[in-house]
Amino acid sequence: MDTGIIAAIITGVVGPIITYWVTKKIIERRKRPESECSCEFLASREAMYRKAHELIENAKSHVLDTTWGADAPKLTTPESLARDKYIETRREVVKKGLSYKEIFTDTQGKKSRLQLSASEAKKDTTYQVRKIPSSAMTKPVIDFMVVDGENVILSHVRSERMQDNRFMFVKSKFLAQLFTKWFEDCWDVAKPVEVTDSV
Repeated sequence: MDTGIIAAIITGVVGPIITYWVTKKIIERRKRPESECSCEFLASREAMYRKAHELIENAKSHVLDTTWGADAPKLTTPESLARDKYIETRREVVKKGLSYKEIFTDTQGKKSRLQLSASEAKKDTTYQVRKIPSSAMTKPVIDFMVVDGENVILSHVRSERMQDNRFMFVKSKFLAQLFTKWFEDCWDVAKPVEVTDSV
């Protein structure tokens, strides 16, 4: 067969097939991350804080965090140590320039942490803090954290019956987008916190 005919066949038939196949694979790869979802149930509040520490430590762009709702039961020693490590990791990444936003409710039990966070936000512009009046959140709520637009931690802590507490880590861009939108809506109505604010 003439080499010119062979070249024409390759160009006219095989070429479009290869182009179609490559394009199809690119589209599939682009779609896949949006629909993929993996879940991990976290066994305890301590495990939740440890997961938060891990995600913050490895964050690439930003963190959206909530510390709201009714005051939770007093932390156990292991929980307290895990929470301290999570907070210290937040301080470290903020110093490196990572964007970190946090929303609190102004309950009595969160007063000291809210004031400390406001003081830290005054020194580091990449850390921003706002508050929502506790009177605006009279129903049980879910604390959540979104990291890099694809990792979400969900936390529901009860004031009583701690055995009913639930914690979950979800890797899902779709869910992260949902909670990011919720966070942004709450951020818009939340108030900036001054160090001198009374709670």
